[in-house]
Amino acid sequence: MPVKNITVAFPLEIREGIGIVPIDENAIVDAVKFQLKNILLTRPGEKLSDPNFGVGLHNFIFSQESSKLSAIRNRINNQIKRYMDYFDTLDIDVKRSTDNDMTISVYIRFVISQPKIEGELEVSV
Repeated sequence: MPVKNITVAFPLEIREGIGIVPIDENAIVDAVKFQLKNILLTRPGEKLSDPNFGVGLHNFIFSQESSKLSAIRNRINNQIKRYMDYFDTLDIDVKRSTDNDMTISVYIRFVISQPKIEGELEVSV
């Protein structure tokens, strides 16, 4: 049975004879991480077909209140539940940098049981 392409690799890469380089079903973890990054970095309203899509992590950079971290975590959790509701285990940790209060880091650890997939993602803005 031939291997199916499930999405494109990011950043986009074009190769002669292939065109846009895909992520195939053997690299599902990469596709899951790509989808998670899209949710984290897309600003609400940016996706015209679904204005509710996205966390808009960049929008929280200049917020000085540490209480906003729980709001960010809740927003991430709600978005993942809405758009990627297939995780068996999902741990989300949101922190501000101790060196630079203007940096927000998100750590996501996930498990999907069918097919067996485990992975981690870190995104900092």
